[in-house]
Amino acid sequence: MKLFTNNPSSHWGSSKTSLWRYIDFEHPANFETLAMDPKKKEQILNDLAAFSNGKDYYKKIGKAWKRGYLLYGPPGTGKSTMIAAMANLLNYSIYDIELTAIQTNSELKKLLTATSNKSIIVFEDIDCSLDLTGKRKKKESNLMIWRNDGEQGDEENKSSVTLSGLLNFIDGIWSACGQERIIVFTTNHLAKLDPALIRRGRMDMHIELSYCTFEAFKILAKNYLDIDSHPLFKTIESLLKDTEIAPADVAENLMKKNREIDAEGSLKDLIQSLERRKKVQRAPLDGHNKDSYKIVKAFHPCFRTIMEIFKKAETVRLRSYHDKYLLAEEDEESVSQDRDGRSMNARWTVEIVEVTNVIRLKSCFGKYLTASNIPMFLGMTGKKVTQTLPRRLDSSTEWEPVREGVQVRLKTRYGQYLRANGGLPPWRNSITHDIPHRSTTQDWVLWDVDILESRKKKAPPVAEPAYTPLPPPPPPPELLQERKDDHQEPKSPKGFSLRSPRFSKSESDDSVSSPVKADGRLIYYRIGDEDGNVDETTKEELFCFKGMGLEELKEKLKEETGLSDISICSKNPLNGKLYPLRLHLPPNNTKMHVVLIPSPSKGDAASTS
Repeated sequence: MKLFTNNPSSHWGSSKTSLWRYIDFEHPANFETLAMDPKKKEQILNDLAAFSNGKDYYKKIGKAWKRGYLLYGPPGTGKSTMIAAMANLLNYSIYDIELTAIQTNSELKKLLTATSNKSIIVFEDIDCSLDLTGKRKKKESNLMIWRNDGEQGDEENKSSVTLSGLLNFIDGIWSACGQERIIVFTTNHLAKLDPALIRRGRMDMHIELSYCTFEAFKILAKNYLDIDSHPLFKTIESLLKDTEIAPADVAENLMKKNREIDAEGSLKDLIQSLERRKKVQRAPLDGHNKDSYKIVKAFHPCFRTIMEIFKKAETVRLRSYHDKYLLAEEDEESVSQDRDGRSMNARWTVEIVEVTNVIRLKSCFGKYLTASNIPMFLGMTGKKVTQTLPRRLDSSTEWEPVREGVQVRLKTRYGQYLRANGGLPPWRNSITHDIPHRSTTQDWVLWDVDILESRKKKAPPVAEPAYTPLPPPPPPPELLQERKDDHQEPKSPKGFSLRSPRFSKSESDDSVSSPVKADGRLIYYRIGDEDGNVDETTKEELFCFKGMGLEELKEKLKEETGLSDISICSKNPLNGKLYPLRLHLPPNNTKMHVVLIPSPSKGDAASTS
């Protein structure tokens, strides 16, 4: 068994032997001492055995006799050790390819033809070897070449090995030039890899090597301390459930430090190390000085499922692949993406749908993120994503979070995903729900989640009084002057109200003592000019309205003002803009503050406001 690595192309001669240099491979790793879940280990062993004995089977199904393995996980979790154990099990040589030493795709093919059968071809840290995803270029018809991140492409890379060349190497016609080969990719960052590179058929088996579990610890304890049990095991098991630590770090604590093995001393050292790590790792979750933490931090062992992250979150912010945030537009109907994540429009309140694995996301206007059936553009794929406030909440407002590494995909009832579109206008910055059909758009459905505000624990229910108190009498007109600070912006996100702008702040003030239905509701109104301007210094007029519909209110206001045709608007407390009332009135007869715009300026007021 040999361990090969490729020479720089400038050192190549005329013979194949000059392409590679090698040493004898004498690594002692084996599956018996490999610290990982026993069930996953057995699955890998069975797969390797089926491959090594599958010559006739691969010939029968018409496939090249090769297999791909993707090993991913944090540093120190045993990816390189896994490769050594595979080589020792099958008695294969290893070819460790350094992509940065290769200049062209042709040189890559030349290296492939110089490898032997019964070998493992390894690309370690594939995400760091070449920038195969960030600068992956795509051509639009008769347009300039653009990168996925929106910037123009460049030719700064010294190596011109492309993603296409690498794909042909592992899965093209040239991949069948030998037999009984295993191709292995390793990475610490799965989300950085192009989906085309790791799809099934190229990387046939995806193996996650994660932080140390108790089962993996028992294997390490047997290897290093020659013990199968100990009274301190229960303490270690409890700590491992809440602490992230790599198997390599556990092994370092168990390593013999004196001439004799000190099992109890090594286990106590490990417990101290776990307690220190637990304290550091819990700090971002328990700290009160931090306004937010990203989902990378949220993927902590205390969260067993993706739903537990959203159950902890009161308010979140979603960041797309293009490093832009999901925004609720000011028209209260559409959504888009923008780089300004500090805007209130980028905040979404999480509502958990009971007894399901789905959530609802409510915008700062009190409307729900909705997957509609309306095409984004006629004849094109992708349906619109909008803000709606339906009378009855249905499944169009429900999103199923699906974990993808350290990111999330949001799945609709149609089996499609929330997608942030890139490219050229009008697609750029638009939001649709779709199934990406090209490898270049696979990442557009991935979202990072920032938890801006954690969900507060519910207070115990308060017993209702045995009687219903009578509502207080309406205040005299001279005391009904609206306070100037009613429409001021909140000073901090914690004081931000997620009500629709059509509901005034005074609703919450009157929620306990709202008038009964028989008494009607109080309507405060001012009249604006034809350009939608309102004199804030004028006193609001007041009358009592006993109806329930918007049309009834309009007729009543016509009688009060003598105007023939008007548009009833409410003022957004965040930006002071006017928005026409279109749907229905607030419930419970709560009082309203409205502005009346005469008919000639109705269309202009709606557009300019």
